[in-house]
This record gives sequence, C-alpha cells and structure tokens, in this order.
Amino acid sequence: MEHKRYIILTRVDIECDTPLKVGNGEKDLYTNSCVCLDENDLPYIPGSSVAGILRHELPIGDGDRLFGTTDNGSRLSISDARLLYDNDNVSEGFLNEWPESLNMFCFLPQRQHVRIGHLGAKEANGMLFNEQIVYAGARFRFEMSLISDSENQEPEMAKLMSILKGGIIRLGGGTRRGFGKISVVSIKQSTLDLTRPEHLNLYLEKSSSLKEEWKGWKDVNYEENGKNQKWARYILKLKPESSLLFASGFGDKEADKTPKKEQRIEWRYGKPVLTEAYKLVPASSVKGTISHRTAFHFNRLCKKWADEITDWKACVGASNKAVLTLFGGEDRNGNLRRGNVIVSDIYFEAKEQKFNHVSIDNYTGGAYPGHLFNEKVVWDKNLELTLDIYVEKVILESNQRVKEAFESALSDLCNGFLPLGGGINRGHGVFIGKMEVQ
Repeated sequence: MEHKRYIILTRVDIECDTPLKVGNGEKDLYTNSCVCLDENDLPYIPGSSVAGILRHELPIGDGDRLFGTTDNGSRLSISDARLLYDNDNVSEGFLNEWPESLNMFCFLPQRQHVRIGHLGAKEANGMLFNEQIVYAGARFRFEMSLISDSENQEPEMAKLMSILKGGIIRLGGGTRRGFGKISVVSIKQSTLDLTRPEHLNLYLEKSSSLKEEWKGWKDVNYEENGKNQKWARYILKLKPESSLLFASGFGDKEADKTPKKEQRIEWRYGKPVLTEAYKLVPASSVKGTISHRTAFHFNRLCKKWADEITDWKACVGASNKAVLTLFGGEDRNGNLRRGNVIVSDIYFEAKEQKFNHVSIDNYTGGAYPGHLFNEKVVWDKNLELTLDIYVEKVILESNQRVKEAFESALSDLCNGFLPLGGGINRGHGVFIGKMEVQ
C-alpha cells in the first residue's frame, strides 16, 4: 500500500456574525431545541457539521477526492470546533479554573418563532416555538489535516478556505432563519513532507490540543475567489420613513410593548465582552413578509384573481410554486423541501420613542375599558439598514416568473409598499431604499 507523503495542517478561528444554533435534538423545560454542549456545558460545533457544509459546497468530483467515497477513505480530517475565550484559551477537557468571561454562556439566549398565515395571524397549532442559540460574536477554533501523495495540494486547501471566507455558507440549523453566518478571524498553516526527518520530527511534536502553540504554524491569508458563481446577492439599503417596531413580545416599566433586543459578544483586548442589547431585525420576520408578497405577485403574474379562484389554499404558502421554490416547505406529496433564499439578522443601534394608544367607543366617544396601552418604537431619521439576501442562481434562472415575482416583492419593500415588523396598520415599518443585484 502506498503511503501518503505530504500533509497540510490548518488551524482556523471563526467568529459568528449572527447567532449559531447547532442543535442536539433535545428539548428542556425552557426551550424546544437545545444546542450542543461540551463536557464543560459550553457550546461547540461538531466536526461533522463543518465537514458536511464544506462537502456540500464543493463540486461532486472535488468533494469525493477530499472526503472519500465507499471505495476510498477521506483524505481530510476535521476536528470539533471548540469555544474560544480569554487570550486564545479553548474549552477542551474539564476546566480546572472557571474564568468570569465564561459565565455568559451558562444561560444562553432564546429566539421565539411563530408562523404567520396569509390572513395575518398564527397559522396553526404547534407553529409557536422557541430555540436556544449561541450569542453572535462567539468565536470557535478547529483544525484540519489534509494528506496527499502529491506535493501540489495547496489548491485543494485554497478551495476550502475560499468557501469559509466567502460569506455564503451557514453553520448549524436555522440557516434560512438568519442563523449560522460566520467570518474567518485567522488561519495558521503548515505544509510538511513526512519523508524529511526535520518535518517528521516537527509533526510528532505537535499536540492534538487546540490551545497549545506549535512552532510549525505560519500565518496565512487566502483571498476570496471574486464574484460568487452559485448565489445571486440582493443588497437593499433601507431607510425607515416612520417608526419601526419588531416587537419583543414583552413590556418594561414604561411600555407594554418594546422593540426586540439581543446582546452579542464583542472582543476587546483578546477577551469576549457581552455588550448592551442591540436592536434586532430578525431574518425570519423579513423572510416571512417577503414570502407572502412573493406569493401575491406570482398569483398576479399567473392571473389568479381572488374573485375567480375556487381553491384559495392552492395559491398560498407552500402550495404556491414561487414560495415552495424559493422558501421551501412541504409539497403536495408531503415531502419537505429546503429553501433557497438566505437572509441574515440585522443588529443596529437607534433611538426609541414611546407612543400611547387607546381604543375609542364609537357610541360614547370615550375609551374602552382596558384598551389603553403604550409601546416603544424605533424612531431615528438617520437610521439606514443594509439587508443582504442570497438566492441560488439556478433557481432564478430556471423560472423567470418566479424571479419576477420575487424581485417585485423586493421592489415593493424599497418603494414603501411593503412594511416590515409589527404595528404596520398603525403606520410602523415603512421603508424607502435602493436595491443592488450582484
């Protein structure tokens, strides 16, 4: 049997640009979906999750050569991605000392979701759920080793790095709801020829620990491969024309409704710091709104008018071809189909304004008992939000009518005809903006 002669070792540090949810398939008293935890009850990313997304993004031939087939074993090994904390320390093995910076991971945040139907209300029982997530800004470290009998193996590793640095891939679950976007913080690498004694000795000196330094590491930088060939990117620059409310579902001491806020991690002097809560535009909310309007435009293009159709259920939700094609769902045969649209969460800082409301009795002209409430909304004339949406090109190119319906929905959003968030019948959520397609 021929032995592999060359090996490339790579250590990668990544940061979560949006929250991460790698589920363990379990639930508890507080959430319907828990994340994977290591031996210290800290979040981690299984190596299989990283390997799966990399193989999915590679062409079939390249994927088989790197990850193997039934006839040939894998040439690429990927470790679990472990949580980074103070000064490049890594959560692996049982920690003898518990630093204060890890306390933030003892109680992870949750996201609550509800499915809204075409009538503007919760669609069905069981459509309200919540899930545990890892803070945006959390960093993880993993290592890869690639073995080969050829000296020229750098191009293969370059393909993997370009995928990680491309800004397209998402790790974990809920990737179509805004979770799992990552960026590469640093890459260290070493190429060794194991037939050379000095390289072999250097390889034997390397520990499997992710936190231990090794004199063989060299900092490297891989450039992105330019324009993405698989995904079309829609960049929307949006300015609110009035107030904006993505509600948290909770009140505070001053108002019955408050904007959705979420803390995220920032790195200062090599240490993670949990910031004050940012305002949040959840990707799932934006995706749902665009999905409903896309269904409307697709029905319009197909000349399906409300006063003429007999089966309205065949025109909404996953029964609508444009919605099923772009956003996924359950088709008529009961098969689940994944969506082909990726939207990311938006974090921002902005001013708040409190509004008072009351329902008036048309007969007496007075207030209805118990109908007085107030809400805090975002009110900032200088605010501009950037919404990034990725769509698989093959989906848009295969059906021109679906593409036209989707772009018409985005055009409505930019022209103020498609409000976002809550309280839209009270004037909230109107945007004016520009759309760029890459």
